[in-house]
Amino acid sequence: MQQSIFNLACRILTVGSRKVVSYESPIPTGVKIYTCNHGLTLDPLYFYNLMGNPVILATQMAFDMPIVGPVLRGCEFIPVPIKRGGPDRHECYIRAVEALMFGRSLFTCPEGRLTTPTSFNKAKTGVVRMAMQTHVPIVPIGVRHVGKICSRIIGVGGHRDVMKYMLWGTSYIRFG
Repeated sequence: MQQSIFNLACRILTVGSRKVVSYESPIPTGVKIYTCNHGLTLDPLYFYNLMGNPVILATQMAFDMPIVGPVLRGCEFIPVPIKRGGPDRHECYIRAVEALMFGRSLFTCPEGRLTTPTSFNKAKTGVVRMAMQTHVPIVPIGVRHVGKICSRIIGVGGHRDVMKYMLWGTSYIRFG
């Protein structure tokens, strides 16, 4: 049920954008880890269905939201703790590896936070470690959004962050 709600939300929230999808090379069959740069808060919504509905690693803040949180939990997505290090981060890693081992593909943004076209964050090593541990291929995804980009400060559970989204425009999505 939650999966259907999430799929519908993907379509509704990205209805104002045109998607131009290209493939650098054929996508491997079977389980895989999709990784992507992270320009907009709602990036996974733009191409979730193209990836075959993978498990998404998302910020804990999204799971704390009243309507969004239950849907994400129902889809068996994995919360990434806001605070770096510690046992909660280790639990997140273990859950991601288990999802891969049980035949679910995974989607994550290894930089861990929003970037701009000219500034990038240092990628974390978890994706490579997961791929080595499970022998699952990594499929990089490059995304560039051109259009009306909006931002808004959001706060949940004492944490504040910037949410960036695109009302209308074109999303250039390149797999591989």
